[in-house]
Amino acid sequence: MKYESEALMVSHQLARDLFDLGVIDAAKMREFDKDCLVQEPESVKEAPKTADMERLSPVTI
Repeated sequence: MKYESEALMVSHQLARDLFDLGVIDAAKMREFDKDCLVQEPESVKEAPKTADMERLSPVTI
C-alpha cells in the first residue's frame, strides 16, 4: 500500500488495529482507506500487457 504521507500511514495503521479489534466498523475503515491511501490512476490499474512484458515473464518448465 502507498500512503499520502508518513503521518497518514500511522493513522491508517492505527485505524486498521481498531478495526481488527472491532472498535470501528467497515464503513469507517473505508473512509480511512480513502483519506490515507494513494489512489492509482485507472491507466495503471488496467494497463495492457505489452510484448516486452510477456517476453520478460518467467518461463515455467
